[in-house]
Amino acid sequence: MRYLRPAAGLVALALLASPAFAGEVIDRILIRVNSRVITQSQLEGRLEQAQREGAAAKADDLRRNVLEELVNEALLEDRARDLDIVTADGDVEDQIKRLKEANNVTSEEEFEKGLAASGLTVDRLRDQLKRTLVVQRVVGREVNSKVDLSDDALRLIYEREKETGIPFARRSGGCPGRWGRPGSSRRPSP
Repeated sequence: MRYLRPAAGLVALALLASPAFAGEVIDRILIRVNSRVITQSQLEGRLEQAQREGAAAKADDLRRNVLEELVNEALLEDRARDLDIVTADGDVEDQIKRLKEANNVTSEEEFEKGLAASGLTVDRLRDQLKRTLVVQRVVGREVNSKVDLSDDALRLIYEREKETGIPFARRSGGCPGRWGRPGSSRRPSP
């Protein structure tokens, strides 16, 4: 019995090494971006989509641009994960509803035909919208975190602009409210 275990192990190893159990290449990884990968099929799908949309760039430039876009998306998706930003299915459905309204689509069948003409399916559109919403939220959060609208910052801007002699509200096209509109003679009280 002791001799059968090593022999069984060798038989199992031999079977796993045989061509019948050899791995099959399903998709080629082109780039690894942090915890994400960009595959050949992703690139090819985006290239086809860009060509359908009438991209005018040369093939090499288009490939480079699409690959750069995929890398940027992967970076933003990683940042979204770091910030715990998620997109609810309801948000995606709201976007689909807006698309239908904007294109005067009344039936689901008509919507699917329109998507098919663009080389999309409903599921693929949902995935794209979900990624787009996540990216928008990441960019929005990152930009908003850099904008300083504290009272001190606004006071500093006001003082700097006041020194130019041109009222800030008039030069910037007016402020919401009753004063500072172009043509208005009413000024704010100090």
